[in-house]
Amino acid sequence: MSKIIALITAGGSGFRMRTDMRKQYIEIKNKPILAHTINKFHIIDEIDEIAVTVPVEDIDFVKTNIIEKFNFKKVKYLISGGEKRQDSVFQALKSIIADDNDIILIHDGVRPFISHDIILNCIRSLDTSDGSIVGIEPVNTIKAFTTGGTISETLDRSGLISVQTPQTFKFGFIKKCHELASLEKFYATDDSALVEKFGRELLGRKPIISVVEGSSFNIKITNQNDLVIASALLEHLSV
Repeated sequence: MSKIIALITAGGSGFRMRTDMRKQYIEIKNKPILAHTINKFHIIDEIDEIAVTVPVEDIDFVKTNIIEKFNFKKVKYLISGGEKRQDSVFQALKSIIADDNDIILIHDGVRPFISHDIILNCIRSLDTSDGSIVGIEPVNTIKAFTTGGTISETLDRSGLISVQTPQTFKFGFIKKCHELASLEKFYATDDSALVEKFGRELLGRKPIISVVEGSSFNIKITNQNDLVIASALLEHLSV
C-alpha cells in the first residue's frame, strides 16, 4: 500500500511582513501560521508522514516551538531549506525515504486554510493522472502588460487558472523531474512546471496534470493585508 507524505515548504526568508519575524512563525490566535498549516495535514488519517523545510538556522526553533510544542508526531523530517523554494523541495525529496509509487503532496507553509476535502481530492486525483494542482478560476479581468507598463492585451479568463497548493505527484516521478531540473539548472515557479517540461522525457508521453478545485479561502499569507484576512478567516472557520 502506498505511503502518503505531506511536504510543507517553509524555507523562505519571509520578511515581507515588515517585522523581525519570518511570516511562517507569526502567531494567529496564539499559534504560528506554520503550526496551523501542519495541523491541517496532521489530523488527516490518510497522511502517514509529514516533512517540513525551514531555514537552516531555524531548525532548533521549529523543532522546539512548533513540532514538539504542538505534538506533531507525524513530522518525520525537518529539513534545511535552500536558496529558492525549488531548492528546498529538491533537498526534501533527497532526504525523504519513500518508494517511487508513494504519494507526496507539496504545500506552502503559509497556506493554513487548506481544507480536508481538498487534501483528500488531491490524493484521489492520482488515480487518473500523473500529477495534480489545486486551482481556482480567476474572478478578475486579467490583462497582459509590457515592460513599459502599458496594456498589451486582455486575456480570456476561461482558459486560465489561478494556482494554489498542494500539488500532488508520485514520489519517484516528481523526484526525477527535480533531478533533471537540477542538472539543467532550470527553475520554475511551481513543481507542476517541472512536470510539464520533463514529464514527456520520463514517461514517453505528455504527462496528465489534473486540476483539483481549490478555494478562495486557501490564501497564501505574504503581507500585512493577508494577515488581516487570515485572522478574520480563523474567526469565521473556527480553526
